[in-house]
Amino acid sequence: MGNATIALAGLVAVLLKRALSKDASVHPSDWTQTLSANQQTYAALDSYASLAVYQRIYDAQSPIPVPKASLKGMDL
Repeated sequence: MGNATIALAGLVAVLLKRALSKDASVHPSDWTQTLSANQQTYAALDSYASLAVYQRIYDAQSPIPVPKASLKGMDL
C-alpha cells in the first residue's frame, strides 16, 4: 500500500471549502533570517489554516467528509 499525502491547501479546499492563497515566491525564500512581511503573512495564514483544519476534523463525527445526499431509505 502506498503513502497518500495531501498538502495543507488541499485539506483547506476539501474540509473548509476555501482556497488557501500560496505565494509561490515566498515558500522557497530564506526562512533562517529575519522574516519579511510576506513571509510573516504566509506563516500566519498557514498556522491559522492548520488550526481551522484541525478544529474541523476534531468537531466532526467522522474525519471523512460525508456527501449531503444519501441513498438510505431510497427505492433503488
